[in-house]
Amino acid sequence: MNLTVLSDGSERIRYQNPAIPIYTVMGELQELTNMAALCHWHEDIEILLPVEGYLFYNVNGQQVFIAQGNAIVVNARHMHYGYSNDGSNCRYACITFRPQLLCANEEIKKRFVTPVLTNSGFQYLLLEQNNRAHQSLLMIVNQLIEGFSKHEMWKLGKLYEFWQELLPLSEKTESDATDTDTEILKRMLEFIRLHCSERISLAQIAASGGICRSKCCRVFNKYLNCTPNVYLNSLRLEKAMELLRATEMTVTEIAFSCGFNSASYFAESFVKEKGCTPKEYRKKGKRDSCASFS
Repeated sequence: MNLTVLSDGSERIRYQNPAIPIYTVMGELQELTNMAALCHWHEDIEILLPVEGYLFYNVNGQQVFIAQGNAIVVNARHMHYGYSNDGSNCRYACITFRPQLLCANEEIKKRFVTPVLTNSGFQYLLLEQNNRAHQSLLMIVNQLIEGFSKHEMWKLGKLYEFWQELLPLSEKTESDATDTDTEILKRMLEFIRLHCSERISLAQIAASGGICRSKCCRVFNKYLNCTPNVYLNSLRLEKAMELLRATEMTVTEIAFSCGFNSASYFAESFVKEKGCTPKEYRKKGKRDSCASFS
């Protein structure tokens, strides 16, 4: 699964049909740099269920363990990412959809959709198999996963069922004050993504969020569990991987275009995180692409 994060930290969802914003995909943590997705947010509701193994989710700085067979529902516009805490792989199913799909008219939007999206207390919901109140929701999630290849209208019907079951559970969450640190983080992530190909300092990153360097490090550690420099390096590697897959640029050209000081440091960082050289990664990508069309 390829994750495209825009300059403001939001994710560009690659819907199978852009006219019907429902996205379904199977993925593995081992496909991601550092076995973690880049921290992001989007206007969509996200549902993720580990099919084999387990993983953690960070939602607005809260660490959530998701066992195999359980699932997490992340509300729209909340910062989040999935990751492995011990290096173990996880195969997962992910469903995202634009909640406006469910707004047949203004009354339905006003009464049943907007209250969920604007409830600051409803950041996420962990669905557990041993919780009777969650079992019907998990059943629908599993039906959606089994029906990944089905028609969009079938998926939309299941999403209406899902929302009907989700609505009373979302109402039980307590509203919370807006966390200003998440807005600060969004501004700093936007700055990093706009300038990741340049030499940028910790002081510049902190200044983009209007905070001091020490608080900048605390915010990154709280929400992303890493330093600003580690995040910057991960972002550069993700951009490099995309260029290796999609262009004929040389490794040296890619290294400098992504902000690495030298081709040798780029190659060293790539091997450390991906277990192979950039050239080997490019060859593997081409083989996989050919196999997918054979």
